[in-house]
Amino acid sequence: SLRDNAQTATATGSVSAQSIALDASTITGEGLAADTGDNKSGLFADGDAIIGNVQTIDTEVSVVGGVVGNVIVSDIALDANNGDVSDVTTSTIEVTGNTQSATATGVSTSNTLSLTSGATMNAAGAVASVQSVDGDVFASAVGNGIGNINDAGNDLTDSTLLTADNDVTSTATGASASNSLESTTATNNLDVALNAGVVNNSISNTFDLPRVTAGQALLNDQSMGSTASVLSETQDNIVATEMGSDVNSSTVETDGNNMSSSATANEADNSVSLAFNELVGTISGTGTGVVAATANEQTLDDGAAVTAQTIGSDGTPIYAAADSDAVGSSVSTSDNTVSATANGNVTFGNDVIVDATNVTSGSPAAPNITIGGAMIARGSFVAASTQTSGADILATQLDDGGTFSNIIRTEFGDDIEASSTVVSDDNVLSAVATANSANNAVQLGDDQSATVAASGVVANYQGTSAAGSITSEIGTHGSDYSAAFTSLNSGSSANGTL
Repeated sequence: SLRDNAQTATATGSVSAQSIALDASTITGEGLAADTGDNKSGLFADGDAIIGNVQTIDTEVSVVGGVVGNVIVSDIALDANNGDVSDVTTSTIEVTGNTQSATATGVSTSNTLSLTSGATMNAAGAVASVQSVDGDVFASAVGNGIGNINDAGNDLTDSTLLTADNDVTSTATGASASNSLESTTATNNLDVALNAGVVNNSISNTFDLPRVTAGQALLNDQSMGSTASVLSETQDNIVATEMGSDVNSSTVETDGNNMSSSATANEADNSVSLAFNELVGTISGTGTGVVAATANEQTLDDGAAVTAQTIGSDGTPIYAAADSDAVGSSVSTSDNTVSATANGNVTFGNDVIVDATNVTSGSPAAPNITIGGAMIARGSFVAASTQTSGADILATQLDDGGTFSNIIRTEFGDDIEASSTVVSDDNVLSAVATANSANNAVQLGDDQSATVAASGVVANYQGTSAAGSITSEIGTHGSDYSAAFTSLNSGSSANGTL
C-alpha cells in the first residue's frame, strides 16, 4: 500500500511574523488616540504600542512553485521475464491519502498586538500592514499522476483496490495578511481619550492608504498593480485505478479524491477584540470619538490577472477502468472533487468585537457613513472595508485551446455481468470566479453585558471596473454529454446496476 506520501513545492517572496505582548497591572500611555495612514511618503503610525509591516513584490519579479512530472503509483505488472500474468487474488491494495501540491505566495504576514492589564489600560494600540504585488506569482502542478494499477492481462479476484482521498493541487496567493489587536479579559477598565476619530478608506488618488484615528486602530492595505498576475495551474494530471482484465468478486473504489487549482490576489483576516469591565476616560459618558476601528482596503488595478485552471490528462482527472468484465463485483467512482477557484479580493473577517460589562460613549449622537471620493465612517466602534477590482479573473476547467473540459470516467472493455454494482455518485466539478468578497462585523457586548450605549458602524464598499472581467468556465459548448460509465454490454448481460 501507498499511504500519506507527499510531493510538494512551496515558494514565498517574503514572510513576516510580528508580535508585541504587554501584560501588567496598569498599562499607561500618553492619553492620545492612535493614528495611522499615509503621509504621502509611505505608511505612518502613531500610538503607544505599534506594529507596522510593509512588503512588496516589484515588477518583473516572479515567485514560482512547481510540482511537475511526479508519480505515486502501485503497479502490479506482468511478469517482467516472460510476460506471464500476475493475477491479484485475495488481496487489498491501497493508494490513499497521498498529496502532490504546488504553492506560491508573494507576500505573507502575521501581526499580533496584545495588551493585558489587571486594572486600567489606556495605551493606544496600532497595527498597520501594507502589502503590494507588481510581479508574478505562479503555482504549477503539471503532468503528475497518482495510480493504483493492475496491468492489462491480470485478473482481479476476491480482492480490493482502493484509490481514495488523494490530492493534486496548486495554490497561488498574491498577498496574505492576518492582523490582530486585542485587550484580553484580565483588563478591568479600558481608558480612552476623547478624539476626533475617523476611518477614511480612500478610493481616490489623494492617498494610497486608508486613515484610521481611534483609541485602538487597525489598518490593512493590499494592492496588486497592472503588471501583476497570480496564476494557479493544475494541468495534465490524473488519479487513476486500472483494474486489470476481469474483475471477479472484488471491490474497487476510486473515491474522495481532489484535484484543484486556487488563485487569490489579496486575502486578509483582521480583528480588534476588546474585553473589559468599564469604558472610562474622556470618551466615556457624553464624550465622543472612535474607541476602536479597523480599516481594510484591497485593490486590483486594471490589467492585473488572476487565473485558476484545472484540466486533467486529456480532460480526464479521475479515471477507473477494467479491460474486460466485472463479475459479482462492486465498482465505485464517487465523492471526487475537481475544482478551479479564482478570487480577487477576499476578507475572511474584518471585525471589532467588544466583550464588556458597561459600554457608554457619546459617539451614538453622530455615527455616519459617507461615500464620495472616499468612504468615511464615524462611530464608537467601526469596521470599514473597501475592495475594488479592474483585474481579469478567470476560473476554468478547459484546456488552453478551449477544446475540451474535464470528465470523470469509469470504463469497462466488455460486460458488467450479473450481481455487479457500478456507481459514480456525488462527484463535483466546479469553476468559481469572484472579484470581491468581504465579511465585516461589529459586536457590542454579549448576554453578560449590563449597559451598551454606543454606536457600532459597519461600512463596506465594493466595486469592479469595466476594464476587468470575471469569468468561470466548465464544459465546451456544442459537445455531447458523456455517460457516467461505458461498457460493451449485450442485452443478456446487462444485469448490474448503476
